[in-house]
Amino acid sequence: MKMTRILGLKFGRWTVLEYAGKDKNSADLYKCKCSCGKIKKVRIASLKKGNSQSCGCILSSDLTGKKFGRLYVLGRCGTSKGRKILYRCRCDCGKIVKRQSTNLTNSETPSCGCANKDINQKTGELRRYDLRGVVFGELTVVKENGRDSKGEVYWYCVCSCGGEKIIRGRFLRNGKAKTHCGCKNPVPKAKPVKIKKKPRDDEAFAKDIWCGWVKGGVSLRDTAAAIGLKRGCQITPLLMEHIPGYREASEERRAKSKWARSLERHSKKSKLFRLEKELQEHCVELLKRRGVFVVENDRDTTGYEIDIKTNDCCYELKVTTVKKDVYRAIGQLKINAKLSGLKPVLVIPSDTTIHEDLYLLVKDEGIVVVNETNM
Repeated sequence: MKMTRILGLKFGRWTVLEYAGKDKNSADLYKCKCSCGKIKKVRIASLKKGNSQSCGCILSSDLTGKKFGRLYVLGRCGTSKGRKILYRCRCDCGKIVKRQSTNLTNSETPSCGCANKDINQKTGELRRYDLRGVVFGELTVVKENGRDSKGEVYWYCVCSCGGEKIIRGRFLRNGKAKTHCGCKNPVPKAKPVKIKKKPRDDEAFAKDIWCGWVKGGVSLRDTAAAIGLKRGCQITPLLMEHIPGYREASEERRAKSKWARSLERHSKKSKLFRLEKELQEHCVELLKRRGVFVVENDRDTTGYEIDIKTNDCCYELKVTTVKKDVYRAIGQLKINAKLSGLKPVLVIPSDTTIHEDLYLLVKDEGIVVVNETNM
């Protein structure tokens, strides 16, 4: 309510006179006059919610013996949950009911409920609406389809298109329900599909990206967005394959990154071997000195890459022992060992450690853990 509209209105025994500023909590105050003559400042929220009905005289005055509408007050019978006085009353029809003092003083026709029945009989209003055969837009009501826990009726309706729908009767009467089964809903527009043209050649495409974007300092993510790709990782394999020196520079940046330095502090990344390629070269050289037959990066045996293959074992090499890399090594070794029939061996640098739980998991899978010194 606006300030001008509330002036002169009555709330219980209060009559609003004028605006009186705000209290310490910044709530609007109004100067109100009680029917007993007392004037007091009252919060607007208390007036609207009914928390304040009078200056207090309504509680002090006894309504016993008085008649309000059809109710004759017999006496007090306690208080309600809202700490309002309850009165035991007898209706003209003979029924005994309990009513709050504010209901008695503020209601136009206090009664036990029989007054409402009389009004309905006089005006011809029905408490139950029979909607069978009534048409609401495209829907025709056919029959009643049960009630909910509150007694509200649900109606079975048929649409002009042949569809069926069950709607609450109240929503049909007040116009809140749709007047069709859904057949009139607008069809959503299909999003245009972007057709990406395949580049003429991967090498030429990689060189264009390198010269036009990455070499000038643009990030891979921004480059991918500019050329219509979702992620920058789609560009990385092309640059590693077709741009000389990009792979080495990328691996060097990763080895010197903050993440790599953190792993080194916790013995999760080797300081002896920055890359798996360095560890592989060292292990191959060591095995060849012993006269062992060695095959590097074998794909012919299982269809999957085996870092180092001998006559008896298949080796998987890792220079980091974080949980993610160990799980990948376990999965790769299980596949290679199953398809090749060789003994699975996980090789890690001697200056790294595996967490105890991961080590037990590796042993349970039948995988042997060694380092470059005791192969």
